[in-house]
Amino acid sequence: MFKNVRDIYRFENSIACLPVSGKWIKDMLEQNTRYFEFKDGKWECDSAKKFLCPTTFGLNFTYDMSQPEGSRVQITGFSNGKQFSESASYLMSVPDYYIGNTNNPVLGQLDKSKVL
Repeated sequence: MFKNVRDIYRFENSIACLPVSGKWIKDMLEQNTRYFEFKDGKWECDSAKKFLCPTTFGLNFTYDMSQPEGSRVQITGFSNGKQFSESASYLMSVPDYYIGNTNNPVLGQLDKSKVL
């Protein structure tokens, strides 16, 4: 297990920490399902299409691509047994260039003024 985010993120950008809602997290994960396509009998992701590659230590979720868009992410809670709630607020760490990224509708909602 990593104790320092710098151990897994060794780029020159800053790491920003900011509060986000559980709904925002679910929306971000749902956004990713738009970039999966069924090809040659398997699901593939076109990562060139504004795909976010979230690292979600401790968040238990699955993608169910048989469901309609907007209902594909199933979040079952956290690995420590705590429940996940779309109405709760969570702290998220991201590369600073994610914040206010207008190329992605979900990232574009992040507010620089909320960075801790």
